[in-house]
Amino acid sequence: MRNGGARAGAAVPQLYVVAAPAGERRRLLGFEPVVLEPGESRRVTIVAEPRLVVRYDGCGRIAGGSCRIAVAAPRTPSFSAPT
Repeated sequence: MRNGGARAGAAVPQLYVVAAPAGERRRLLGFEPVVLEPGESRRVTIVAEPRLVVRYDGCGRIAGGSCRIAVAAPRTPSFSAPT
């Protein structure tokens, strides 16, 4: 995260698992509040519980397949996150 503004500010980047294939459903995996001074940048780590990513079939077994992970960057104009 980087605060490109002239004032201190706060943001809350969020990590989601996105349902495939349409990508319409998202499940929040974690978030990390960040407070930055003007011009400050910091690496943010969000730890997700593996159990939140797992999908189960109708018999209670872990279903195969893949998932997509997405990061929601803050909507604060002065904050930026790498893409």
